[in-house]
Amino acid sequence: MIAPSVRGIYKVDVSDIFRYREEKYGICVSVSGGRYLMINTHHRDMYDDFKINASDYAFLAGIDRFVACADYIDRNPSQLKQQVGVLSVTDLETVVRKINISTVFPKEAKPFVLAELSKALVEARLAT
Repeated sequence: MIAPSVRGIYKVDVSDIFRYREEKYGICVSVSGGRYLMINTHHRDMYDDFKINASDYAFLAGIDRFVACADYIDRNPSQLKQQVGVLSVTDLETVVRKINISTVFPKEAKPFVLAELSKALVEARLAT
């Protein structure tokens, strides 16, 4: 079983949510809540997403993707297939900013997610 960490990027099992898809890439934004932001192939305004560059993440195999910041999915450690990377400090800052000003991110989760993300951001900055 994989022990997740905030800002870790994982291949996650989503077969219970998306009938057409077994796995997607997800970014852990809350270990305590098992919350993950999805990484999508295409930009969609409704997801309040932002682009991450393939040149920064080897697992993207040369194709830029988009991090959806409007909502999250809950996953438990048994639904994590593999860790494929770690979100960069710059992209982590963008996630924190987007969730902080979001009017669509679930209100009940927002304070907890922001607290864990802020702690991860401080630790990431200290590590560089």
